[in-house]
Amino acid sequence: MSSSSLPEVINSWFAVARSEDIPAGSVKAIHLMGHRLVIFRTEDGKLAAMDGACPHLGGSLAQSGTVEGGVLRCRLHGFCFDTAGQCTETGYGTKPPPLKARTYPVREMLGTVLLYFHETAETPTWEPPLDDGPIWSRPTHDVFSLTSHPQEIAENAVDTGHLTWIHGFSEATRTGPLEVDGHRVRQGIRCRVPNKLGVGGGADIEMDFAFHVYGLGIVIVESHVPSVDFFSRTFVMSSLVGDGTMDVRVVSQCRDIGRSTSHLPLKWLMPERAAERLLLTVYRRAMLFDFRRDLVYWAHKRYLPRPGLASGDGPIVAFRRWAKQFYPRGFELPMAPELDVDGDVSFITPAKPKVRLPQLPPSSQLQTGWWRGWRETLPDPIRKRFFTGSGVAAWASVLGIGHRVRA
Repeated sequence: MSSSSLPEVINSWFAVARSEDIPAGSVKAIHLMGHRLVIFRTEDGKLAAMDGACPHLGGSLAQSGTVEGGVLRCRLHGFCFDTAGQCTETGYGTKPPPLKARTYPVREMLGTVLLYFHETAETPTWEPPLDDGPIWSRPTHDVFSLTSHPQEIAENAVDTGHLTWIHGFSEATRTGPLEVDGHRVRQGIRCRVPNKLGVGGGADIEMDFAFHVYGLGIVIVESHVPSVDFFSRTFVMSSLVGDGTMDVRVVSQCRDIGRSTSHLPLKWLMPERAAERLLLTVYRRAMLFDFRRDLVYWAHKRYLPRPGLASGDGPIVAFRRWAKQFYPRGFELPMAPELDVDGDVSFITPAKPKVRLPQLPPSSQLQTGWWRGWRETLPDPIRKRFFTGSGVAAWASVLGIGHRVRA
C-alpha cells in the first residue's frame, strides 16, 4: 500500500501498549512515527513516557533505563529523571544540571496505554474517551501489524459502500449527516446482515452501527441488534510505527448481559458470569473473522488524494477536510472535487446484493461467511445442541424472532 501523499507525523492520541505489559517498576520501549520512546511505571504505579535517548549523553533508556522509586535512572552514568522529565540526580553526587527529557502525556483506558504525540510538543487540547463504565464486559485485546496509514483506518468509518462489497451487508444507509465536533466525528449506519443460521425463516438481521472517530488514532464502533437487544463495541486504535508500518489494536466488549432487556438463552443456560464470558468469546471471534477483511483491504489499497467519488460513497471529502487538523501546520491535503462533500444520506445499498466476498487467507474459516464463522467458533457441545437441527429452532423460539426455521 502506498500512502506517500499522507504525512507520517500526526498530532493525536495513539494506543501504544497494553497496561499489563508495563507493571510497576518496569520500562518498555516503543516506536511511534519514527521516534523511539520509553514508557515506565514508577513503583507506586504512576505511568510516564519520554524520549528514548537520555538527555545527558544520548544513552538508550530502553536498554539502560531502570526504575528506582519514582524516577527513571540511566545506568550508563547514573542520571535520574522524574515523571516530568526533570533531572533530579547525577551519578556523581554533584548538583543536577538543568536537563529535561521530552515527556508525552499518557492515559490508560480498558487496559490500553494511550499516548499523545504532537510535532511541537504542544499539550493536548482534547482528551480520549476514557469510559470504563460498569455496563460493559471485561475487554479483549488483539493487535495486528500491516503497511498502511491511520487515516485509512479512520476513513473506513464513513465509507458506506464497502459494507456491501467487503462485508456482504445489504440495505446499508446513513441514519443522518456526518456529525463533526472538533476532534471528533460520528456517523450512524443501519443495515441488514446475512442470516446464515436460518432462524426466523432466514430473514436478514437488522443492525445499527455508530462510528465514533477521535483524532486519527481511535475509532469506536458501537453495534446494536434490536431483535435480541444485543449491544457491543469495538475500539480500533491505530498507531504509525514508522516507514509505513502500522499497529492496529482492537479492544472488544459486550454490554453486561444482566442489563439486556431481551431473554437471551445464555441467561437461562448458565451462570451470568459464565454466560458473559462465552458471549464475549463468541463476539470477539466473530468480529475478528469479519475484521480480517478490512485488514486485507487496507494492506493492499493505495491512497488516492483525488478519488473518483460517486453518490453512495459516504462523506469522504467532508471527513478528509476534518482530518487536516491533525497534520503539521502548513500541510495541504490534496482534495477531490467538491462533488458529494457530505455524501447522499438518502442512498441505500441494494437489498439483495449479488456479491462474491473475497476469499481471505490464512484461515479456511474466512471462506465460509460471517455467521457460519461465528457458529464454528463455539465449543462442540454448545454448537451441536443449539446450532444444528432442533437446536436452531430452540434459539428462534427463545429469542422470539420466529418459529419457521430452515433445517
